[in-house]
Amino acid sequence: MSAGYNRIMLQVQEFSIIFQFFSFITRMPVVVLIFVLLFFLVLKQEEKYMQVLLFVLTGFLTVLLTEFILKPIYAVPRPEINQFCTGSYSFPSTHAALSFAWAAILSLFSSVYSAMFFSMAVLISYSRIFLNCHYFVDVLAGAVIGVVVAKLLYLLLGRKI
Repeated sequence: MSAGYNRIMLQVQEFSIIFQFFSFITRMPVVVLIFVLLFFLVLKQEEKYMQVLLFVLTGFLTVLLTEFILKPIYAVPRPEINQFCTGSYSFPSTHAALSFAWAAILSLFSSVYSAMFFSMAVLISYSRIFLNCHYFVDVLAGAVIGVVVAKLLYLLLGRKI
């Protein structure tokens, strides 16, 4: 598809409720807020310090790995630069990596809400494709990276929980 076609489709989509929803949840502060609120849903008082450490460390290492190590190495350009995706490279998706990392770590804290955590991660990740900021493979790689980072940190530090 041409860049002109993509721009026209983006302008048409701006009026749809789905477009408005995805453009809202794709903003990084909203992603962080959603998962911080979900974190407080599963926070256990007797284990809160280790859970806070794991939650914050998972987010920090995931962003460090995707945004500052892998993106510059692969340097894949974005499908399109628009108001929702400026700067940086496309591969892997930091939004997907962070969403899936936090969904995985929260699921390890409380499996009762796993479906909700991963559903939110899928919605956030899909928003990046929908808004033409990432290719599918960017989001898929980000999701895998996020889950792997969360599981490794949990294995290393989570035994105390």
